[in-house]
Amino acid sequence: MVLPSNEYDLMSFLDIYIHPNYLKLIEGVYSNLILPISANQRIKRGAGFERFDVFNRVEELKGTSYKYLSTPYSNTIRNAIAHGKVVFKHGNIIYEDKKKKIVLSSRNTINLFDDMLDISNGLSLGFCLFYFTNLEFLEEYGIKIPLPIMIEELRAETNAPGWKIRGYLESEIFDNRSQLIIFVKNCFLDRIMLNYHVFSSAIFAEKFTPGYQRYFFSLDSKYSLPGWAAFDGFELSKLRNQHINNIQDYYKTLEDGMIFFIPKYKLPRIVFKMATFISIIRINLRVTWREFKENYYKLFIKPREMTIHQNKFHSIIKGSIIVKPNSNMPIDELIRNYSGSIVRKSIKTARKNAKITDISKYLPVGYLRISIYTKDFRVRKLKNAGLIPELLCTIEFKRLERIRTIDIIGGRPEIIKKIRIVWNEKAKIIEHSG
Repeated sequence: MVLPSNEYDLMSFLDIYIHPNYLKLIEGVYSNLILPISANQRIKRGAGFERFDVFNRVEELKGTSYKYLSTPYSNTIRNAIAHGKVVFKHGNIIYEDKKKKIVLSSRNTINLFDDMLDISNGLSLGFCLFYFTNLEFLEEYGIKIPLPIMIEELRAETNAPGWKIRGYLESEIFDNRSQLIIFVKNCFLDRIMLNYHVFSSAIFAEKFTPGYQRYFFSLDSKYSLPGWAAFDGFELSKLRNQHINNIQDYYKTLEDGMIFFIPKYKLPRIVFKMATFISIIRINLRVTWREFKENYYKLFIKPREMTIHQNKFHSIIKGSIIVKPNSNMPIDELIRNYSGSIVRKSIKTARKNAKITDISKYLPVGYLRISIYTKDFRVRKLKNAGLIPELLCTIEFKRLERIRTIDIIGGRPEIIKKIRIVWNEKAKIIEHSG
């Protein structure tokens, strides 16, 4: 999400989105993810688990090799948000609790939140890797993998064009049977395609989330009436344990032998076959073209964010690009060789992203300035990243002499035809070479 440029809107954004979510991340995610690591440190010290809240868990990490996990947590900021002790000032935010006062700029506050999000995502991924590389051990000792992780696996296994698992809820039905409700976004009109995805999703749902007596699929679609299908969990488990792989043998697991599905439109079978064929071609072409670009071109160019606006009879383009070298050539030499391609791709992307009613989309480019990075970041960080080592240079293309700009501090300018490159002296060019 791009940050508001107006200071009042930025402070509102922090108050409405950043502060509550920082608190939620700490209490509901971060504190639980660091618990095993912090507990292990206490066990090593021979200490008990009294007063083992999130503050004490973080304190256990400090002074160990896991210290980096504690950096995004601030107890003062956490307490200030939780107890309403946050004061917004011009350019700064004051956080205060009973013991301490901290003053941060809005950028530093957002960076702290982003760091907390990155640490939490990294720990989550690490635990997922641990779970799926130790399945036999977990099964032997009866340790269940958390349900949200298994639902993500179900999504990864079953999501397809026209079929998307949106979420789930646990429940009990009238006869006290346990039930897992799976909510699906369905775009199929073809009954055969729908049946295949419903049955395959039910099979994988029982495989990844065993133990429920009933699996219920809620089908939402703008092309049909609300639909549903229910499966017997015991029968699904029985067939899985018998290593039955033929999807047709799972028909008896469907309760009442029916998938409720009434499409709003009826089309000939040939239309469905053609649509499936076209979808397969589009997906394969997209994947093949991406692989070709990544492997064939010596420098892979990925436009990250582009803005375009009008300046009298010309357009102004600004943005950022991520580059990935596929050659042993130094990356600065690659950028020199591909500077024209970078400019053309930036212009094409900016115009493509602009609304059809935006007149700047159709005007000649008067000025373009692109920041070149070797590593991808969130858009809000790219726009306010400063002179980080991942910023290689800026590229400028200018037709309007009236536009005056300031180079990056300490930058080393270089002219190649009509393109001006300013190299960031803090960038480690050798490290970024292919």
